[in-house]
Amino acid sequence: MKRRLVALALICIATISTVIIYHILSPSPTGTTILEIVFNPESWANKKVKVNGTIIGPLIYIPEIKPPYNYLLQDKDNLTVSIGVKHSGETLENSPYVTVTGTVKAGYTEGLIGGDLVYYIEAERIESIETYEEIEGHSHTCFGDLDELTTPCSRGVDGNWVTKVEWNTTHLGDFNVYFTQNFTISGSASDTKFRLKAYHRNSGSLMPTPMEISYWNGFSWKQLYALDDQDYRNEVFVEMLDIPAEAFLDGKISIKTCISYSSHVTGLGSAQQLWHCVEYFEGKMILFKGD
Repeated sequence: MKRRLVALALICIATISTVIIYHILSPSPTGTTILEIVFNPESWANKKVKVNGTIIGPLIYIPEIKPPYNYLLQDKDNLTVSIGVKHSGETLENSPYVTVTGTVKAGYTEGLIGGDLVYYIEAERIESIETYEEIEGHSHTCFGDLDELTTPCSRGVDGNWVTKVEWNTTHLGDFNVYFTQNFTISGSASDTKFRLKAYHRNSGSLMPTPMEISYWNGFSWKQLYALDDQDYRNEVFVEMLDIPAEAFLDGKISIKTCISYSSHVTGLGSAQQLWHCVEYFEGKMILFKGD
């Protein structure tokens, strides 16, 4: 019996020692920025890093091109700079600003037209670095070509970041659907932003502005954001928009979102339907409270 206890104790000591040695020998992550990695990714390959940014995802990709990651980490100040993140843990819909700790990896896209070399971060840990409150609209309306949708327009204002408003892509023509949301805000313009999530689908049809967001300044609707037809093509994307001071009217903000659909047939011999649209998940005010 004593021998068994001694053997068990030795096994426990060996296991603890192995864990301690692993942590001592395991390299500490290097604090860096997304821009530094994407500027020279080869030099960061297989290195452990610690990077801050806005987490976007989980992403949806067309079957033709599938990257080896399922999230994007976007630079907080420069939205054009991002890097892929492979994360197998729980979804992070409500934690936009995060610190990602992981290893930079090289991989290839898959699919019918895949095969491109890409660099991404294989995440070990993702932690929120800023506290905030999500504020849903206290009232809303939706109008426009609602009969062209296959889902209720209320999905765009139901408070759920997973469900979305979807078009009937078998129809031909040009259509628009509008959402207006009214918010009551206790903060100021400096600590309030409008966060939106949408899916930009494009099989080749041209449409300069498939999505536009405006705010009410007391006299007219002013443009806050316009999606270019080349941005986020066939990707789910998230934007965080600054709110101008003139949008605050006695503690209230009104936002109007327009999503568009365009589809036509091209080709003489073998006709092909092309379509271009934005499918809308949600839009909410984000009130930041600091660290």
